[in-house]
Amino acid sequence: MKQFYPLLNQFAQRSCSSKSAIRIAGFLLLTLLLNMSVLAAPRYLVVSGSNWANNANWSATSGGPGGASFPVAGDDVFIEGARTVNIGSNAAAANVNIAAGSTLISGTFSLTVSGNFTNNGTFTANAGTLNIGGIFTNTGIFNSNTGTVHFNGSSNQTIPSINYNNLSSTNNNRTLQSSGTIGVSGTFLPGTGTYTISGSTVSFRAGANQNIPAFTFENLQTENSGTKTITGAVTVNNVLTIGTSTTLALSNFTLSLSGVGTPLILSGTGAFSSGTSTVIFNAAGNQTIPALTYNNLQTTGSGTKTIAGTVQANNIVTIGLGTT
Repeated sequence: MKQFYPLLNQFAQRSCSSKSAIRIAGFLLLTLLLNMSVLAAPRYLVVSGSNWANNANWSATSGGPGGASFPVAGDDVFIEGARTVNIGSNAAAANVNIAAGSTLISGTFSLTVSGNFTNNGTFTANAGTLNIGGIFTNTGIFNSNTGTVHFNGSSNQTIPSINYNNLSSTNNNRTLQSSGTIGVSGTFLPGTGTYTISGSTVSFRAGANQNIPAFTFENLQTENSGTKTITGAVTVNNVLTIGTSTTLALSNFTLSLSGVGTPLILSGTGAFSSGTSTVIFNAAGNQTIPALTYNNLQTTGSGTKTIAGTVQANNIVTIGLGTT
């Protein structure tokens, strides 16, 4: 604001003989003040069980009187006091903070947060979409239901290890949290950005069929039930675990297993369907090849590749240079 004072002063001095010029200067100052008043503002939820788009439910101060305008893009939102707010239409904010004991319910609508989304309370997605442009911090309860979390920041974002329904990202760099498990019960659309995956685990855990996209995973798991079908070339840098009661279907794509030791584990009643695929054991070290039926089977990299039982290849076995 102070940067405008010299301009106004200079304007008034040059036109000091004119009362109209002084009035114009005053008008300009008032306009600037009014414009500042509609910029980003804090909004605190003060009425529980309320609707996001109701002015009476929001205050400009913590615990203050209601009647401030409801939050819009650019506003910082604080949901506190063990209160609950429901999103009944598409909503937006700069940053959202859900305090412990408080709840935000998105319904079937989208919430677009250009900055950080911090959940220390409870967030229930239902069928809505949560768009996050900054840091996503979750220490509370995250109910994904049939909703979508979409990371749309232009800079690197870390995807926390929680259970998602649909998880998607724009084509920017991302980091998968290096501890815990990122669960996906719906679809995973990673975009085309560069991912840092060291130490991470992604689990496709719906009690139904799911598609696994072309991607390089650190650890990959299938859980619950249903057929999990890869829809492009998949690389697993460490361990692929096919969970009991699930089937991993490779279709006609390539599965590359880069982990040393036993990079493919079949648990309980889990099943492996090779289709017309190619499975490559390509670690720079010793690997164990499970007793399964493959279509094309290849070894590359280095080290000794040891079969652990009866292995069947329906098409071609290729023992790569530098491997035994």
